[in-house]
Amino acid sequence: MQLLLDTRGLVVRLRNRCFHIRHNETERMIAPHRISSIAVTQPCLISSGAIRLAAQHNIPVYFFSETGDPKAALHSPRFGNLATLRRQQVYFADSPAATAWVLELFALKAHQQAELLRWLGNHRKTAAVPVADALAQLAPADLLPETEQALPLAAVRPTLLGKEGNRARAYWQAIAAALPEALNFDTRTRRPATDPFNAALNYLYGMLYTTVEQALWAAGLDPYLGLFHVDQYNAPTLAFDLIEPFRPWADRFLIERCLNQEWQADFVDTRPEKGCTLNREGKRFLIPKWNDYLMLREPFHTYQTSRKGSIYRYATELKQHIEIFPLPT
Repeated sequence: MQLLLDTRGLVVRLRNRCFHIRHNETERMIAPHRISSIAVTQPCLISSGAIRLAAQHNIPVYFFSETGDPKAALHSPRFGNLATLRRQQVYFADSPAATAWVLELFALKAHQQAELLRWLGNHRKTAAVPVADALAQLAPADLLPETEQALPLAAVRPTLLGKEGNRARAYWQAIAAALPEALNFDTRTRRPATDPFNAALNYLYGMLYTTVEQALWAAGLDPYLGLFHVDQYNAPTLAFDLIEPFRPWADRFLIERCLNQEWQADFVDTRPEKGCTLNREGKRFLIPKWNDYLMLREPFHTYQTSRKGSIYRYATELKQHIEIFPLPT
């Protein structure tokens, strides 16, 4: 499970080889083997002993902003792979093999988005026209002509960005048309969000990023050596790549909460300088439900496992692609 530290003033210490958590008169003990990661969303005190315990058990500690954006992370200092794999990762990124992998990535994403849109069209008949338009955008099997599919990724990145942008616009227009009026939005907004739906979606994506980054670390890959997303200072750009086919899970999760009238506009606070951000009630509603959702089984690609398990398996599959990539002599 993910240990969520969302109460201001919590104190986390080491006691009897367990995490001892205290707030005012309330105390609890949690054994490290029960925890997969620690998420910190409010100011609190974590002792050096608790941090060492997390590192010993390979439990990453993530610090989130108000919008759900991961701002810092603590990991074990032991990098889980050989230098050879990292070297192969660099050469793989500049090769046609990376182009083929990214095309597969976007094909999986388009399939997931199309499945969501067909489900949405069956549940919200009023959105039939924009749903049909979005499905038409997603229909072409190839984002690149055959002559460009064998080119290095850097040569085709602008074309892929443009076509992905067209798909995204149609996709989000269809989703906006299907939402209840109180949660509708004009356009997809990120940081800051300008409406309750986008505020919640940004927060979900932030949590999904951490799961993807954990999967990459577990596979022995360097999350900071991206393929499709170009390198950015102190940014896990490979996680930005690998997250793409899994975003529709967050989309559908939130849409279902909206259509079932579970997600409320008052779960979000609006401030002129920061836009819309989840308040404490919104986080307490969203985070445990999302963590449970990731543990449910759903078919993906060739896998029949939990959603979280599929993320880890897909990261391992990428590692296998990179491992067999020959280094230049």
